[in-house]
Amino acid sequence: MKMTKLAEIRKQKGLTQEELAQKLGVKDITISRYERGERQLTIEKAQAIANALGCTISELIGG
Repeated sequence: MKMTKLAEIRKQKGLTQEELAQKLGVKDITISRYERGERQLTIEKAQAIANALGCTISELIGG
């Protein structure tokens, strides 16, 4: 699942990649890879990101 809007929503929420990574318990390089589409997400991780950002999975994938 490519997260086409992840960086945009993260920035709108005023979070750095490092801050989002800390909320999720991952490294900031992982967030970077998600944003660039270099790493695929499971539905569970997508939901965790959506929860951390206060949005829906649909918003994250650009729907």
